[in-house]
Amino acid sequence: MTEDGGLLEVKNFNAAVANKYSEMDEPMRIPDADYIQCLHEATVRNVPHVYFAVLFGGQQFRYWKLEFTPAEKEAFIQRAAQWWGYVHSGLLPPPTNVEEAAVAYARSTEGIVTADAKMERMCDDLKLLKKQAKEIEAMIETGTFAVQNYMRENSTLINMAGETLVTWKSAKGSKRFDAKALKEALPETYAKFEIETAGSRRFLVK
Repeated sequence: MTEDGGLLEVKNFNAAVANKYSEMDEPMRIPDADYIQCLHEATVRNVPHVYFAVLFGGQQFRYWKLEFTPAEKEAFIQRAAQWWGYVHSGLLPPPTNVEEAAVAYARSTEGIVTADAKMERMCDDLKLLKKQAKEIEAMIETGTFAVQNYMRENSTLINMAGETLVTWKSAKGSKRFDAKALKEALPETYAKFEIETAGSRRFLVK
């Protein structure tokens, strides 16, 4: 518990995941799993906020104050009740997005399903959108390179009014585990810790 009536949740994460979290001076951005954990704790303990603090790679420290309204807590309780119902039934909830679909339908079979007219149109739209996305990505890359080449070593680009247009700053250095170097130096030790994982499904629009 904190002096202002909240909770303190502390984590120690690998530096490689630091980019999933916002900097202290940026709009707050943390993964859903961490946010939901803090919401759960705030609901159970009936506190208005949780300080979520993380040390990345033993060097980079960041923290955020997560505020939770009574309405948000009540909605969480209702969702938790639904989750517990799925646990008791042994069933997965219907997927609502691409990430959940990958979990619900993790393994493919040799089965074939025939598309109806609506699904055919959806596939045609997907094919067109993917083509447009590649074109947009190429335009973004070209534009990004042009701005970077204009900025060179400078960290900030401003307009004539002094407003910031772009920042391109060096992040703090960090250490990471080099699995490839370990495999080359100690192949037998590396082999002892290898585990086999199931192959993921690839979604390709033909």
